[in-house]
Amino acid sequence: MKQVKHVNQAPEGADEKDLFRSDWKEDLDDDNRKKLSRVQRNQKRNFWIPCLVVAIALGGASFGAAYWMDHKESSNPIVQLQKAEEKQYNDYVNWVNNLEKPADWDDETFEALKTAALNAYSTADLDELNKAVEGDAEAAAKFEGQTEAKVQEAIKQYEDLFNNAASYPANIVALAKDPGMVAFVLEYPNHVNDPGTDVTLGDVTQQMPDLKTFDPAWGYVPYRDSIMAISGGAPTVIADVFSYCLDDPTITPLAIARWAKEAGYEFNEVSEADDSIFSGAALTYGVPMIPLALYKTQITDHVSQGYPTIIATGSYEAPKYYALNGVDANGQWIAYDPTTSASPITLDPDATIDSVIKAYSFW
Repeated sequence: MKQVKHVNQAPEGADEKDLFRSDWKEDLDDDNRKKLSRVQRNQKRNFWIPCLVVAIALGGASFGAAYWMDHKESSNPIVQLQKAEEKQYNDYVNWVNNLEKPADWDDETFEALKTAALNAYSTADLDELNKAVEGDAEAAAKFEGQTEAKVQEAIKQYEDLFNNAASYPANIVALAKDPGMVAFVLEYPNHVNDPGTDVTLGDVTQQMPDLKTFDPAWGYVPYRDSIMAISGGAPTVIADVFSYCLDDPTITPLAIARWAKEAGYEFNEVSEADDSIFSGAALTYGVPMIPLALYKTQITDHVSQGYPTIIATGSYEAPKYYALNGVDANGQWIAYDPTTSASPITLDPDATIDSVIKAYSFW
C-alpha cells in the first residue's frame, strides 16, 4: 500500500520538537487572523453606525425643513393668492391655445381673435403678487384682505365669444382682423337690431372729422344687407364732409343713414347715372357739389385747394368710399377710410385713379 506523507511531516534530519513548533505556529497564525478579522469587522461597524445616524439626522432635518416651508407657504395668504392667480392665468392661456376654429371663421380671423384674447389678460396683479412673495411689502399691501384671484371682464367676453360662436355672424366676426374693431365684435350680442344713438360730433369747424362705420353709436344699426359697421361707408364719408362744410356736428352717419333709407338711396348708392346718394344728399342738405372727371390731375387740383372730395372706388356692385382731405408733400391723397382704424391713410393717385368710378367735390 502506498504510504501518504503527512503535511507536517518533518524533513529528514528534523526532530519532533521542530514539528511541534511548526504546528503551534500555524495554529497561532490562524487565531491571529480570526482576531484581526473580528477587529476589522468591529471597526467597519463602528464607522457605519455614526454615518447612518448622521444620514438619518440630515434626512430628518431636510424633511422637517421641507415640511416647515410647505406649512409656512400654505399658511401665507399672499403665497396662496399668487398661486391662485398663476393658475387662473395658465388655465386661460392653455384654453385659448387649444381652441378649435369655428367652421365659418377664416384662419386669419381665428388667429387674430386668439391673439387678442391672450393680450386681453392683464398680468398686472400676477406681477405684483410675484413681488409680494419675494418680500415687497408695498406690493403685498395692495392685496390685503383679498383671498381669490379676480375674474377679468375681458376674459369673460372672449369666453362668451368662443363658447357661443354661433351667436356671432361670420361677417361681423371677420371685422376683428382689424385690432381696432375687436371690442365692437365682442359687444355685438348686446346690440342686435340696435336703433343707434343720437350724438353730437364735437368741434367740426376747423378739421374734417374722420368718422368710422363701426362707432358704437351707429355701427350696429341695420343698413343695406348688413349693419353700418360693414355697409355704412357712404353715409359715413358724407357725414365727414357735410358736418365740416356746414359746421354742423349733428350731421352723423346715423342721420345720413336714416335719410338714405327714407329717400330710397340705401340700396342704390351709386350707379352709372348722374344721380347718386351723394348728389341727393347735397341737394337735401344744401351743400354745393360738383362731379369731377375721373382724371387724377382734376381730383388732385380740387383736393389741394382745400375742397373736401369723396371718391367711390371698385365696382358699382361693391363700392368702397374715401373722403379726401388734402395732398401730402409727396403728392399722395390724404384719405379718410371709414372702414378701418388705420386712418387717415395715403392713396397714390397713379395707382388709384383706374379704380375710381365716381368723384365729387364739395365746399
